[in-house]
Amino acid sequence: MKIEPYVPTSLLAANLSVLPASKEKKYPAVGSWKTYQERLPTEFEVETWFANQHDALCLVCGKVSGNLEVIDFDHGGELFESWKSKIPAEILNRVLIEKTPSGGYHVAYRSEKEICGSLKLAEGIRETGKYQTLIETRGEGGLFLCAPSRDYTLIQGNYTRLPILTSEERHAILQAAYDMDERPNHSKTPANVTPAAPGQNTTYTAFGNSSFEILPGEDYNAKADSRDILIRHGWQSMGVQPDGSEYFRRPDKTTGGHSASYKDKVLYVFSSNAYPFEAQKGYSPFHVYALLEHKGDFTEAAAALIEKGYGKEVELPKVDLSAFFENLGKKKPEDDGGTTAVATAETAVPTETPPPEKHFFTASELMDEYKEMKEPLIDGLLRREEVMNVVAAPKTGKSWLVMQLALALVSGDYCFGRKCTKTRVLLVDNELHKETLSCRLRRVADAMGIRLTSSCLNDLVIFPQRGCGTAKDMHSLRSLLEKYEGEPFGVVILDALYKALPKDVDENSNGQITAIYNLLDSYAHNMKAAFILVHHTSKGNQANKSVTDLGSGAGAQSRAPDTHLTLRRHQDDNVVSVYCCVRSFPPVDPFCLRKSDTSVWIPAPECNPEAMDGKDVAAEGRSKKRRLTVDAVVGAITDNIDTLQLPQSKTRLVELVRDKTDCSKAKAEAALDMLCELELLEVRNGDPAKHQQAMKCYYFGPESDQYVPPAPPQDESEPEAEIVENNEQKTVSCDESSEDDAPESEFDADLSLEE
Repeated sequence: MKIEPYVPTSLLAANLSVLPASKEKKYPAVGSWKTYQERLPTEFEVETWFANQHDALCLVCGKVSGNLEVIDFDHGGELFESWKSKIPAEILNRVLIEKTPSGGYHVAYRSEKEICGSLKLAEGIRETGKYQTLIETRGEGGLFLCAPSRDYTLIQGNYTRLPILTSEERHAILQAAYDMDERPNHSKTPANVTPAAPGQNTTYTAFGNSSFEILPGEDYNAKADSRDILIRHGWQSMGVQPDGSEYFRRPDKTTGGHSASYKDKVLYVFSSNAYPFEAQKGYSPFHVYALLEHKGDFTEAAAALIEKGYGKEVELPKVDLSAFFENLGKKKPEDDGGTTAVATAETAVPTETPPPEKHFFTASELMDEYKEMKEPLIDGLLRREEVMNVVAAPKTGKSWLVMQLALALVSGDYCFGRKCTKTRVLLVDNELHKETLSCRLRRVADAMGIRLTSSCLNDLVIFPQRGCGTAKDMHSLRSLLEKYEGEPFGVVILDALYKALPKDVDENSNGQITAIYNLLDSYAHNMKAAFILVHHTSKGNQANKSVTDLGSGAGAQSRAPDTHLTLRRHQDDNVVSVYCCVRSFPPVDPFCLRKSDTSVWIPAPECNPEAMDGKDVAAEGRSKKRRLTVDAVVGAITDNIDTLQLPQSKTRLVELVRDKTDCSKAKAEAALDMLCELELLEVRNGDPAKHQQAMKCYYFGPESDQYVPPAPPQDESEPEAEIVENNEQKTVSCDESSEDDAPESEFDADLSLEE
């Protein structure tokens, strides 16, 4: 069975995030589908996907699909009829109901308010002797297969006309399902029916985030490891693999392969018999702890973690009430044996609160309040509160360079010819071991003439993360910085960026990478510090790429920072070409750096920065041609139109234009369409008598000096004229033309155009 193209198109028109799927795998049949949790696919994407053979489609739940939510009745739908009997008819008759291939049911609707993540509503012990999921939801970010996928049958409603339930109606149908839960001691109402904040674990939002600066589950994820708990509950370790994954075999299994893998604190379960875990899902340490130690009661698990010291409560500000008591003319409570003074509205002194942050300025206000640029920290490259990338290929020496830069900043020295403002620096390194860091620091400091007893070294704080148990992502860094009690930093260096990204962030997603840089901007603003990020280049030869195309991942990584500094290998040994884009300084000319015998980078003015290793001079000419506009291609064809040998099929003429101009196919086709609009060319059909009516051929148009009107229709009895008398142009059919019939045009445009 093939999904007809109009079906996904109509679902998309109903603002549903629709994707092709594999019915066998119950998974989207697209490369990376996570982006469609945040945006709808385009009409072009949907048409392209479903032009191929697909036997199923799926929908993404949550905000992207208008707060779509689905209740999934598993285990043959055994609780569905009982659930129906509890639902008021005015709600039941509106929701969509469909039957699934396993005999279960889907109940679909939209919520008037944002929904939470997926919920397990009812579980019970069945034939396996273990708890099985009987009713669950597909919530924010979840997906499910649906009709018209093979063996899915609509019983009531239509996905293009889903009802919108109020919060009260949604709560009623979820509560009815939750009341069927057979687990002992489960709470009276389902937890987490309201959406959690982005990045917040929805399994313990019952505590709320108003009283906790760091939630207990988040703290546990950052500090704890799941291995001990797994082993304590009968899981067997099968050893660590070369990629760092540790394989585990589920309890009661003594032979065969592994049931789950554990890497980067995520337990990914493969087995479908690993209760209470589900197959093909990943679990954080807190999730593992709650399922194994507290039978899936996340609220109880969070409470237990609080007792163990996990989590950090928000510290309420201390208020000085001296003025309050002085105004009342009474003693403070500690002075009168604990008697509390009571103030009336007339006598109380209002507490001073800081003025709210101003968001909107008139031009006069802005210019009057901000008269100076922020302080430069690296002359010509970086200011306070800015973000800077340092991008280079692996093993180029960028870590040596930022170490040299850090020492120049704490000593107020020069680095590759640029004056640095003396300031405190935090170097966060997640790639090198402590011993390697120490060795390199000694070498660089010695080469820069900085004695090991110099006081400036106290202003360089190192946070080596390689091999340590703490989480390395940016969210954890924030909590650690907040706990740091030393003097503030002027610069924070993060080496390297890819290891500091939160685990769910896709470096190829522009939206997610933009959010990361927005987060760093907020850190920089709050700390009054600049951030320097060490980043790797994309794969392949870098010499012929634009500066902003060098960094690995999404294009936002080069657009978001204030300074994008790149290092590319030079043709000379131990030399790099440095190109950079800056936002708050005048443009910086490319320059070269040479790595000295002491591992310090020094200016190399004798080297040409253009002489990069792998630089293809011919590619520059090709790239200029590639940058031709459609108008330029039209002009090139027009200047040489008399040399064209027409008629020509569209395919041959497009290839001829591309060959002579080196433009893209799209630009060649657009140029030919424009020439037809100018009537310098025209398109005619082939000869129907020869079954060529589907063919399209280009002829000279009415505005061309070589225009020949099409011959009038002839009787079948008359032979077709082979030659038009008033012109030497042949009227050969397009499919019969050959290199002898239509010699290749001498059309050779001069495309050395000034940009």
